[in-house]
Amino acid sequence: MKSRKLIVYIYILTPVILLATFAIYFNRFQAEQRAKDEQAAIVEGREAEARAKEQAELEKKLDAEAKFVAAAKAKAVADREAKETAERRSKIDDLRKRIESTEKDLARYTKNIEEKTAQVKEAHAKRVKAEDEWMKRAKEMERERADKSATDLEAQRLMGIVMDRFDEQWCKSLTTPPPPVAK
Repeated sequence: MKSRKLIVYIYILTPVILLATFAIYFNRFQAEQRAKDEQAAIVEGREAEARAKEQAELEKKLDAEAKFVAAAKAKAVADREAKETAERRSKIDDLRKRIESTEKDLARYTKNIEEKTAQVKEAHAKRVKAEDEWMKRAKEMERERADKSATDLEAQRLMGIVMDRFDEQWCKSLTTPPPPVAK
């Protein structure tokens, strides 16, 4: 029976004791964990409140800055439009002055063109007259050249006839050796 008691102690009581010990330590661990979680939740809640306050302050600052920037942009746009209007006005005045000076120059150039056109027409007439004279002289020179060429050809032809006759008749009489001298 002793061995039976020992078996009961080993197989039943030891696990029950170990289980009870585990349950006690586990409950303590869970209580500590819950306390830590609650602490973390409280800290997180405070941080969330602080972040919410910071966010609200940041939004207020951003709204103020946005209003300031919008006012600055509106002022810059108004200044730019005023500046552009003044620049356009000055450009328009400058263009009017240029147009007036260009119209004066155009009138002067038109008068100058008319004078130059008259000079060109006169020079053209002189040129046409000079070209006509030159053509007449060129025709005369060409006629003289043709006459000279015809004369040269005639002279060459006559020279050829003379040379042919010389080769045929006179050359034989001139080139035949004299009869041998009688001894």
